[in-house]
Amino acid sequence: MALVLESVDGERPSGPESIEPLPVTGFRFIDAVYHFVYTLDMINPEAATVPCPSCAGRFLIVL
Repeated sequence: MALVLESVDGERPSGPESIEPLPVTGFRFIDAVYHFVYTLDMINPEAATVPCPSCAGRFLIVL
């Protein structure tokens, strides 16, 4: 988890002191995002995204 936070933030090294204060929901969310991004094969990435009507970009669905 510390590696994930450090790679996202990049500003400061992460360790147990930055993870322990997180609520369990925050920890689970970051863990799930890491799992879905780095360990799952996705045949059709377009199926996991939704279009933005304003900018025409595509974004991941977050439930």
